[in-house]
Amino acid sequence: NAVGWFSGQPLAETPGQVWNYSTGGVHLLSKALADTVLPADQRLSASQREGGMRAWLDLNLFGPLGMDAVAEFDAAGTFLGGSLVWARPRDFAKFGYLYLRDGIWESQRLLPAGWVDNARTPGSGTNTDSYGRLFWLTPADGGAGKPRRSSWIGEPRDGFHAQGFEGQMITIVPSRDLVVVRMGLMANGQGNWDRLYDWTQTLLNAFPPEPQTSVSASPAL
Repeated sequence: NAVGWFSGQPLAETPGQVWNYSTGGVHLLSKALADTVLPADQRLSASQREGGMRAWLDLNLFGPLGMDAVAEFDAAGTFLGGSLVWARPRDFAKFGYLYLRDGIWESQRLLPAGWVDNARTPGSGTNTDSYGRLFWLTPADGGAGKPRRSSWIGEPRDGFHAQGFEGQMITIVPSRDLVVVRMGLMANGQGNWDRLYDWTQTLLNAFPPEPQTSVSASPAL
């Protein structure tokens, strides 16, 4: 039971004071989400919890987006929210496009108003200028004089991205009206990630800034 293991670990810092990336924290969020959307008046087995969350994801996200995606769950039936959603590049691009269009897909609001802006807002703790609510950010000052951690340095400063295992990335840049999906396989060393950031940044800056497309536009995906 991954949730039981994570929740049983001692706190290293006071919550809200110091930030550190942790997949375990996202897994706990997945458990909280399941507790919110699944029936609370009965004790569900692991298979029932998994089935219920698969149905909820299909109804509220994968289905409306037309995503052919498969999420993985742990032995207790909890969605592994920090990783392990399997999909094709085109499907991940649809997810990125949802965030590019402020949570609206084909004139239907799938995410609450303000959700995307909140996702790309740095947290309140220290060392959070490169991370928001489950998205990596470009530091507001462009990262000048700071060690590189988990993003590029410089332009475009409004870019934010989801990073996956061994180099998978979904990058959203509103000022370029652009979504870039990168899928591949690389060792997880920081040097490899730095080279991937450089490659991504070069690609993004090849597209000049342009007026953002109306949120009512239909994607050609």
